[in-house]
Amino acid sequence: SRVPAQFGENVELEPCGTPALDLIRSLYDQCSAPVRDELDRVLARPYPGDPYHTTISPGDYFKIHWTTEGVNATNENYVNILAEAFDTSWETLIDTLGFWAPPSDMGLGGCDRYDVYIMKLNPGTLGYCSTSGEVPNPLTPNNDWSSHIAMSNDESYGHNQMIETTAHEFMHAIQNAYDAAEPTWFKENCSVWAQNVVFDTKLYADYLHGGENCLRRPWYDIRSGAMYHYGASPWPMYMQYRTGGSVAAVQRVWEICAEVYGASLMESINATAVEYGSSFISWLAEYTCWRWF
Repeated sequence: SRVPAQFGENVELEPCGTPALDLIRSLYDQCSAPVRDELDRVLARPYPGDPYHTTISPGDYFKIHWTTEGVNATNENYVNILAEAFDTSWETLIDTLGFWAPPSDMGLGGCDRYDVYIMKLNPGTLGYCSTSGEVPNPLTPNNDWSSHIAMSNDESYGHNQMIETTAHEFMHAIQNAYDAAEPTWFKENCSVWAQNVVFDTKLYADYLHGGENCLRRPWYDIRSGAMYHYGASPWPMYMQYRTGGSVAAVQRVWEICAEVYGASLMESINATAVEYGSSFISWLAEYTCWRWF
């Protein structure tokens, strides 16, 4: 409400708050001291309020932080639904498919489990993953960061939507295990794609029914942002099916990204394509035809 009106015109509400937080973090050092003080409050780990409750997920991977009173209030049933969904996301993406686990936050949430906070979020925002206030992994040379996730306490979005959002946001946490500096557009492509990899409920197709996406706006640069980047999950899906149906090609892009400190996504996609006997430009040309069909 404090931003001049002209900067809010024609801005689309995003279901994921991660792009905004990534952008704030990237611009933080360019801001004045008073603005940084305000941003520190935005970027700090959330506090749900009192009475303060924590729940350990059944698989022992996650610690859920929540309260039963105030604007952030939720209930134990909803907490348990999300906890089980987060476990499924971990077991599928990491234990089964072999993506890298998020690095330790060195006990910032009270232990070494991954921390999830259930909160009241802005209307339309289902969740976010943030590296702000977190620590990089001192034992690795790549730009990997620990993170935390916040999930909306608004159950009116529907449990199926929020269950899929656990995979979406946790995929962001995984991306930060490789290189937190990579661009938002591919992060969102892969997080929407991961929703379907984990739960296979086809809710990713909601982004293809209207608005800006890779089917309705085929002439857009694949690096386009909101809302296009949610409607471009067919790009990593194409990589998956082009290379035999496994997730190995998408994993390989992130592995090559991790080899270079700082953003190197386009070079990493091309290097991955070359390993599979092709090139980025050949993949892009074929993807253009593939997605049409």
